[in-house]
Amino acid sequence: MAKPKGLGKPNLGERGAKLGVYGVYGTGKTELIMSATRLAHLLLVDAEGRSQYYDPEENHGFEVVYSKNVKDALDLLAYAEELHRKGERVVFAIDGFSSMWFEQQEVAERIGSTSAGTAKYQSWGAAKKPLKKLYAQLYETPVDCMVTMRSKPKYEQETSGKVKDLGYNAPDTERGINYAVDLVVELHKDELPPGTPLKPDNFWAVVVKTSGPKQGNPLPIGTKIKDPSFEKLVALRLSGNGGGRIAGAEIDTQVALAAISTWKQFYPLAVVHLKYADEEAVQEAIKVVYGGDKQALQQASFEDVWALLQQHKEASMQPAE
Repeated sequence: MAKPKGLGKPNLGERGAKLGVYGVYGTGKTELIMSATRLAHLLLVDAEGRSQYYDPEENHGFEVVYSKNVKDALDLLAYAEELHRKGERVVFAIDGFSSMWFEQQEVAERIGSTSAGTAKYQSWGAAKKPLKKLYAQLYETPVDCMVTMRSKPKYEQETSGKVKDLGYNAPDTERGINYAVDLVVELHKDELPPGTPLKPDNFWAVVVKTSGPKQGNPLPIGTKIKDPSFEKLVALRLSGNGGGRIAGAEIDTQVALAAISTWKQFYPLAVVHLKYADEEAVQEAIKVVYGGDKQALQQASFEDVWALLQQHKEASMQPAE
């Protein structure tokens, strides 16, 4: 039998990173999306109006469509793919996918409501159809994508009839979205006394879902990521940590190693991440990848480390054409 047409080795560059982010109010969901402008031009579907607080020209800038309509999201993702094919570096995002889901719930009720005002079972199929198209396009697209979601409140009714508040425990959205993304993190914020200024280190993420082989995966369920950023999550998701070469290392060191190890394939990502990376993490990763004098590296400034990376780029890690 002849070899089937199209059969060959996988190309990691064919499929972008797909990130899902959820959390309660004030945990930095929109901030995390906006950090993508450090890596590329951001194309954003804003379902909740929060992008108005950000400078559209900062870093690579962003453009926005204010909408809760799934079709608008599909159209913008198709436009992002067109730019990607032309060689432009873009990121697609939906901020407030929960609001988009709430809109589809209203669609279901309009299609067929009951006397109680809720949607009929038969009406959900039609209401979810646009979402299924979006999930399919998200899963296949070569563009890096991120969607944010609210955390869903959880309640329990006690035998006395009283309703007990159990906090938050899952994304408040249609459950199919979690199948369309590769990495899902829940955002948190440190509890601080009133009036205390917030700093980047006060925000952190916990890995809830991760894709890929279990062995050597730098992102097992429950991994805590301090000061999460778009390029940090993409570096971990796309390139891993080279098969666990820094077993038990801090997550920032894992990210630095991921960026350095895949310098050629993800050159723009590596440059952006290492520019904002923790200095000690970069030094530790350089020791693992390239060796070198430990004491000298510990004493080196970030500029020295960056110069060393540039030397290695020129010598053996030229970016792909």
